Amino acid sequence: MSYKKILIIPILFFAFLFTASKAIASEGTFDIQSTTGETYKCWAASLRMQNLNYTIVVGCRDLLYPAGENIFSYVVWATPLEGDRPIKLGLLGFGKAQFSTKAPFSQLYVTTEVNGNTKTPEGPVVMRGNVKPIAFLEVRTTPTPSTEGEEITPQPPPVQEKSIRERLILGFRRAGLAALLAIIAIIGLIYVLTKSRG
Repeated sequence: MSYKKILIIPILFFAFLFTASKAIASEGTFDIQSTTGETYKCWAASLRMQNLNYTIVVGCRDLLYPAGENIFSYVVWATPLEGDRPIKLGLLGFGKAQFSTKAPFSQLYVTTEVNGNTKTPEGPVVMRGNVKPIAFLEVRTTPTPSTEGEEITPQPPPVQEKSIRERLILGFRRAGLAALLAIIAIIGLIYVLTKSRG
């Protein structure tokens, strides 16, 4: 094996670990709360899909239209994990939206904009929320202690004993299957013997 191959394997391994940790950092849910004292709020979820893009689904309540004088656009932005240039995800519309991005991120925020086509945030930030990991999908690495300080060991589900009727039905099924296989074997043997004589 050449030295180049020996060097490439650890580099690829660490690159995979680094990108996997960034992927997990951007997967989660967001409680996007008002920064202005208004009652509007949004909830979002982000998952990294097979195409390596993050799909973000957003739902909002109590958005004000217009948001101000001649301000009709709520724009969603993401704070990237690398660099300081915000990622424009798109317009909220009337409070339901779905976005996609390749770049990993840690925060979502919403600005109100006069021009919804702006490339950088120009209006005030009216809502903000940080990523929270999906606890249900987290891998538990240590056992959960009980209240007495003892470890909880998972118990197998109790095995229900079958009634006499169920055991008889199961026995007849097995016996019937064995008899059927024996009959098929005998017919096959008779066929082979008669074929070889004839």
